[in-house]
Amino acid sequence: MPVPLASLRWAWHAAPSVVRGCIMVLLSTLTGAVSNALIRHIATDIHAFEVAFFRCLFGLVLLSPVILKNGFGVMKTNKLQLHLTRGFLQSGSMLLGFLGLALSPLAKVTSLQFTSPLFAAVLAVVILGEEMRIRRIVALGVGFTGALIVLQPWAGTYDVGAWITLGSAAIFAFVMIITRTIGKTESSVTQIMWMTLLTTPATLVAASFYWTMPNLVELTYLGGIGLFATLNHVTMAQALREAELTAVTPAQFTKLVWAALIGFFVFGEIPEIETWIGGLLIFASVTYVVIREQRLKQQAKLVSVPAGAAS
Repeated sequence: MPVPLASLRWAWHAAPSVVRGCIMVLLSTLTGAVSNALIRHIATDIHAFEVAFFRCLFGLVLLSPVILKNGFGVMKTNKLQLHLTRGFLQSGSMLLGFLGLALSPLAKVTSLQFTSPLFAAVLAVVILGEEMRIRRIVALGVGFTGALIVLQPWAGTYDVGAWITLGSAAIFAFVMIITRTIGKTESSVTQIMWMTLLTTPATLVAASFYWTMPNLVELTYLGGIGLFATLNHVTMAQALREAELTAVTPAQFTKLVWAALIGFFVFGEIPEIETWIGGLLIFASVTYVVIREQRLKQQAKLVSVPAGAAS
């Protein structure tokens, strides 16, 4: 007997915010893993750069209602140079990321994708002048050790796709730093619009060197990539509305679980033990850094509150 929709809504709103946040994270990691799987599948017939272009194109189509509703005035900005730089870097990161997915197992790529926040933590010290405390140094050391375990440079084999993925993660760290700067004054809608309108032509230029006209079935897969990638962002955004970042971050490790399951049942891939060990170290490091930074921000806010302001 089907459950009434009203009952589901009541159960959802009655659940603790942390539970709702974790559920949305699970949906986010699942849709992200499905998007990656579709990229890996279609990239056997269409070059990864062209797949990246269609990902951006379908994303632009999905954003068209926003443009029609708000007009191009939503793109008004005083930080054009930062938007242009971020769009260029995002395009490079996306192209390399899609190429990595085409060349390496899903679980291995997913593990290395977790390293972006580690690179961003280092860049925050170098570019933004943030303090590098001993705990962060140790956590970053653990995380990058995990990346080396996944890559296994001592094994005598060279996984090109894995190293390309690491390069993509490193470039995306710059995107994260720029986003942090832009986000202080720009709305999320403005940021997304600029990002999509810049990455679409940039990836088209790269795709033009490997262009093949996709057939109807391939277009369906490409549309699915755009849909699931969009759902991935939407559900993660909703997760952060429901619960604190420190509460939902640990649940993001399930993306590696989804990737391993899809890789096994769809592509016949069996993740190496090094992928699990390295991925766990990377993710544990990222989780610690995120939770630690959030706590320090909360402490800084408490210290900055004037005496008697809370009474």
